[in-house]
Amino acid sequence: ASLLETDFEHRYIFANPLLKDVLLEKMDPETKEDLCDQIASYLQTSDENEEKVLYYLGRGSNPNACEHLLELFEIQRLHCDYFEAKKTLEEVLNRFASGNPKLEKKVCCLLGELCNEAENPKEAQSWLERSLTIEGEATWHAKAFEQQGASFDQQGKLDEAKQAYQTAL
Repeated sequence: ASLLETDFEHRYIFANPLLKDVLLEKMDPETKEDLCDQIASYLQTSDENEEKVLYYLGRGSNPNACEHLLELFEIQRLHCDYFEAKKTLEEVLNRFASGNPKLEKKVCCLLGELCNEAENPKEAQSWLERSLTIEGEATWHAKAFEQQGASFDQQGKLDEAKQAYQTAL
């Protein structure tokens, strides 16, 4: 089996989309950023779909890379592509949240919310508990308690859900 194939426009594409992620993970950060910048630049001029462009813009050296990844996350979430949305938020967390507790709190809360949407309340609890341990905006703190309530509710833990919802208020 070949790693690359050609699409209907005679462009090379990966035979399996996971290969792209594996190859990018194996690259040193500088090479990865340079390659992603080049790919994003090409895709922007070739009328490619917004998701692909944001994927590469967010992984390049672009000063707005974090915002591009958060925008990509919202698109993936709207499409109910929870697996990719989670990977995108984890990329934000790993690349941009170190030393930025405000962003870390927000991303952990979004990961908890996403896990609730994907009906994975136990993982949601883990992300939400992490979010609650980080100093940051009161709105994200309240959101984390609200999502904790939803998570407890999904698990049938109604007393804990009630307590979390009351704390959110």
